[in-house]
Amino acid sequence: MQSTRPFLDHEIRAAIESLEASTAAIEKQTETLKVQCKELKSQLEIDHEIEQRRRKSLAKLHRRYALEKQQVDVVVLYPFALPTCHRRMLTQSIRSGM
Repeated sequence: MQSTRPFLDHEIRAAIESLEASTAAIEKQTETLKVQCKELKSQLEIDHEIEQRRRKSLAKLHRRYALEKQQVDVVVLYPFALPTCHRRMLTQSIRSGM
């Protein structure tokens, strides 16, 4: 049977210092990761807001195009169904791009 020698004081101190250094490095890395995580969450929120605004703008554009198409259809398909003054107004607004 092998005998084990006791740890010497300087070995224990060296091990403690090594553990403390490792702990400090881990804590520093943890703080860095927390800052990066916070920044990433912030960027994701900004991206989400931008996407929401883009979708709203696109929906508004689709509604406007649908309305313009309806007006063009009325003028083209039913030119005599409207009074002359309304035909002129619609025709002018279509030509001017609304």
